[in-house]
Amino acid sequence: MTISSLETLSRQSASPNPSVVDTRPVQPAVTMTTSASNLPRYVYKPMEKPDSLRMLEILPGQDNDQIHIKLSHQPLRSLAKCEALSYEWGDPDRRHDIICDGQVVKGTSNLITVLHHLRRRVAATPPAKTKFLWIDAICIDQDDNKDKAEQLPLMSKIYRDSAAVLMWIGEETRLSREVFETISLLSRTAGQFEEFQDLEFDVVGDRVLDNGFQLQQLLLKKAWSDVIDVLALRPYFTRLWIMQEVALANEATAQVLCGDFSCSWLDFHRAARLLNSCKSLRESIDVDKSVINTVGNLRSMQIVLHRAIPEDAAIAEFPFEEDVRRHEESSGPMFALAANR
Repeated sequence: MTISSLETLSRQSASPNPSVVDTRPVQPAVTMTTSASNLPRYVYKPMEKPDSLRMLEILPGQDNDQIHIKLSHQPLRSLAKCEALSYEWGDPDRRHDIICDGQVVKGTSNLITVLHHLRRRVAATPPAKTKFLWIDAICIDQDDNKDKAEQLPLMSKIYRDSAAVLMWIGEETRLSREVFETISLLSRTAGQFEEFQDLEFDVVGDRVLDNGFQLQQLLLKKAWSDVIDVLALRPYFTRLWIMQEVALANEATAQVLCGDFSCSWLDFHRAARLLNSCKSLRESIDVDKSVINTVGNLRSMQIVLHRAIPEDAAIAEFPFEEDVRRHEESSGPMFALAANR
């Protein structure tokens, strides 16, 4: 897994082994500074075809500039060039301005934060195959019940068929680089699980680390409280709606974003699995197993729901409550579910 602070990618490449990383954002050449105070509210154009949806592009800008976007109607087949955002809405008050074609789209505080990070991500990475973003709060007219009724049934297909699902779990912390380096090491260690498939799950982690060397490597890491925060305590992983989005995501391409740091969902849940199953490691860092069940349970639900959800099911039609009940019966208590976004 490659860990990168996305906003500094081009700066880091200039120095082969930098001892100090310059985390100031790389400024794009084009900047947008339009004031939104006198701009009209954005008027959504009705979708002309039932198998189409809106996708957005984030326009370049400096770090403190207002967010500018372009919205366009695209056929469903364009999902192959689109990344779908999964995030927690937070405060539902849409009081912040986003500029789109000389008009204003309203967004929540959390959405504005995410968009600023995504703009830096776009500016700092090489041109990619993906061109578009899909974000429910922008790509669906939140003030038009008819538009919502037409677009919401497409959400399961959007999260299933997008080139990648971007799982925004919140802002980074002071030790985020160390956190993601530790997650990377946990994931690589968890790759040895395959040779112990015949063992009980609870003893696999200790068997993998039984020579002590790998355990000592892990214990040298200094950011364990922040690792636990990222792997287990973020509110993102307690939202029922988000659980459905993650369940639909392609495991091979889904990405976990934490501020300007990222890793694959595969590495993320592998790391959680190792920590969840290794008693000696948990005792060494003084954390209770119940605290770190969240991601492991979510991964189990992802497997269950992938099997249970029909290809054409709307996201609100998932057989979710029944599957949660069955999972609880077979795997112990499921983490708290909140029905809000």
